[in-house]
Amino acid sequence: MCNVQRATIGDLLVGHLRKLVLLRKSFMLFIQITVLFLLFKCQNEPTDKTEWKCTDMDTALLKFKVADQIKEYVEIFYQYSICNKCDLILLKKIDIIEKSNASITIDSYYSYIFNVSSTLGKICGAFEYEKFGECGIYSMNIEKNDCSINLEKNSKRPNVWAILGGILVVSNFEEISLDQRLNQVQTENNKKQRIRSLDTFRGMSLFLMIFVNYGSGGYKFMQHVPWHGITIADFVFPWFLWIMGFTMPMNISSQMKKNKKACVV
Repeated sequence: MCNVQRATIGDLLVGHLRKLVLLRKSFMLFIQITVLFLLFKCQNEPTDKTEWKCTDMDTALLKFKVADQIKEYVEIFYQYSICNKCDLILLKKIDIIEKSNASITIDSYYSYIFNVSSTLGKICGAFEYEKFGECGIYSMNIEKNDCSINLEKNSKRPNVWAILGGILVVSNFEEISLDQRLNQVQTENNKKQRIRSLDTFRGMSLFLMIFVNYGSGGYKFMQHVPWHGITIADFVFPWFLWIMGFTMPMNISSQMKKNKKACVV
């Protein structure tokens, strides 16, 4: 009788602790997202409402200023510098009407090779620019046999990932102590234990996947390469495949122990 009452009390404690863990994690996630949104919004809110507003990570605004002596259509081609012997891609086609106010949003992560030509032939040969900054505003001056890119406005975004990382570290300290109490109660009640190493590896893979998908904080070794090479971001999908393959035998064995038919499993 005493054992039954002890088990019932233990189950209630486990249930309450799990609810507390879920509530605390949800609250911390809400705070982290709110802080990240406010920092991004306040730092990138233009004082002039007509000014370009940076809303995406790893982006910059490139304006085109075509000289008056150029009276024909202008075509700007580009390619990433890291892409070896790749064909150029059309970036922007500027007609006579919009040559004074043409612009385009580009990826500020990699350096570029540009080539400018017109309907009458090449205006200026291939030239490289590798200093695009996130949320910066740049202008490409296009003249006969002379093209250059100048910085108009630099970004002033703080390192929001460092701030968010600090919040995550603080929350993890509290989570460790709470998880320890939860594990003690589960051990006392002989609950089924999970493979913690696999759960940890799965959690790391999920965190890395989300981190990479949302800009990787600007770290090059955490982003996919556009052409050749490999980074840690390229291991995320193979890791998930390995986790699936590792857990399939355990899942099948567990289903078979429940007297399920092999065809159903």
